[in-house]
Parts: sequence; structure tokens; C-alpha cells
Amino acid sequence: MKFIKRVLPIILCFVFAFSLVACDKGGSGDGGVKGEVIDTGKISAICPDGWSNSPVTDIFSDDDEIDDTRLQFYRTDDIEDLTKLFSADSVNIYYYDENTIYMDSKDFYDNVEDTSIQVNGETWEGYTGESLGVPIATFNNADQTIVVTFAFASGEIDETSDVVTAILESITID
Repeated sequence: MKFIKRVLPIILCFVFAFSLVACDKGGSGDGGVKGEVIDTGKISAICPDGWSNSPVTDIFSDDDEIDDTRLQFYRTDDIEDLTKLFSADSVNIYYYDENTIYMDSKDFYDNVEDTSIQVNGETWEGYTGESLGVPIATFNNADQTIVVTFAFASGEIDETSDVVTAILESITID
């Protein structure tokens, strides 16, 4: 009986500690977000379930080739329906190699505020603002090779949401 009185509290402490870890929703993990990894050959990231990947045409190509430096995800299952497409949350990921110049578009937005987020232990600088009343956020990694722009049309998610964190943390340069 003494043994049970001594061991039971220790076991309960471990159970309690593990339950706290399991319930953590601090936004630092993927939050159970599942999806398909989309790989352009230069950059890849997870396109969450319930979202659609819209390949981006290279505007400088004569043959309508796919731009392998961009990923574009929309929170809709029907990217052919323009009404759904333009009212959907979106994530645009751009990869800039050492030969490409990144031009910040911060001056095009209203109510701009500088901010930063943590992605895989690295600080990404950026800003939030509005475009035609739609909340946006733009962040880039330290060497400005990856720029991510969000449009939060639904108002249901933002740059701290688990789904956005999962996308950011899944970005890799091939």
C-alpha cells in the first residue's frame, strides 16, 4: 500500500505532463496539418488538404511554361471558379536565386505594420497590411531568397494559424 501511495503520484505527474504537451497549440508545429508536397524542381512546400495548388505560368516564357520559382496555394477545392478563387485565402511562395532582384511592394498596401515571425528557429521579417480591404502579410527569410505573401480573404486564418505555420515550415529549396 505504501508503494502505491508513493508511485501513484509520480505516475499521475507523468500522465499530466504528457497531456499538457499533447494539447500545446502554440503554433510552433504543424498542428496535424496534412497535405501533398508540391515540388517545382527548385522549391517545394506542403499544399494542405482542402487547398488547391495553382501552377504559375512563367510570364517570360514563349511556351507558357510553368514558373518553377513560384508556388501558389488557394483555400478552395475549385480553382476554376473565379468567384471562389478570388475570395479564397491564398499563399504565394516565391524563390529568388542570386541572379534575381527582389523588389518589395510594401508601398502598394494600406495600414502597413512591420512584424516578424519564427520559421524553423529563424526570424523572417515582414509586414502586415491591407489590399482592397483584404488582410495581407508578406515575409522573407534572412537572405531574401524566399518571399511568402498571404491574402487572408476569409478572415478565419492569419500568419500565426497552424495551417500557415505548416506551409512555412515545409518550404525547402531543392
